[in-house]
Amino acid sequence: MDLDQLKSLIDQMPQADKRGMYSQIDKDKVEQAAAEVFKAGPEAWAMLIDQVAEPDKGGDYQARYLLHALGLHVSKLKDAEQRKKFTAALCKPLGGDKPKTVQAFLIQEVQYYGAADAMSVLARLLGDEDLCDPAAMAMLAISPDSAALFRQTLPSAKGRCKRMIIQCLGRLKDDAAVGEIQKSASDADVDIRIVAVWALANIGDAGCADLILKAAQTPAGWERVQGAKACLMLAEKLTAAGQKDAAARLTKYLQETRTDRTEKYVADAAGRIR
Repeated sequence: MDLDQLKSLIDQMPQADKRGMYSQIDKDKVEQAAAEVFKAGPEAWAMLIDQVAEPDKGGDYQARYLLHALGLHVSKLKDAEQRKKFTAALCKPLGGDKPKTVQAFLIQEVQYYGAADAMSVLARLLGDEDLCDPAAMAMLAISPDSAALFRQTLPSAKGRCKRMIIQCLGRLKDDAAVGEIQKSASDADVDIRIVAVWALANIGDAGCADLILKAAQTPAGWERVQGAKACLMLAEKLTAAGQKDAAARLTKYLQETRTDRTEKYVADAAGRIR
């Protein structure tokens, strides 16, 4: 398949109406075009990927549509080898010179259709402020065993990348990351402190109680609110795990300190955890 043939197939994709919606879709035509590109092999897939441009330049939405349809075609085949090849084609430009907006779109396609082979490539993007969020989301979607990769990158991470990695480790409830996350609970960045405290509470480690109580002791403001929420979350998890004495320490603190009418709802919530 040459470029002219590929562009002919791209032109067959639905065109967006004035609202930006695809209201006229010929499903059979789309599926046939995707099948033809698939049959042409990885070189054609790479050519299609090259047709994806930055959103502000416009004119590439049909190429994006066909690439997405190609991914759906590959996934329906349930052929592990072909899926690996398609994953490799999507991953090849990642970390390279293509615009970050294009790479973010390709990462999203990896999230939908990629194989586990993409994990190491995605992990290398966790330090890129423009790509760490989509890369992390893709990793979570592709493999439930992604905690080790997040854990390895946390010590060197900074800014929004650090926040995202901590959030992912918290979502994965990764016990092995507790020690490293605890360091971030006293970070100079308030957003990192908040997400670190949330992650520790969600992991449910009783050994983090003192640190989470400290977060709840901050003066009035968003961090204090989030610290109280973390106390409640950890108390609920400890109660469910049968560690009622440890949970009672957290709820008692909230009941004794949230006496102002603006915070009484927190004390009431704490009193319902038994």
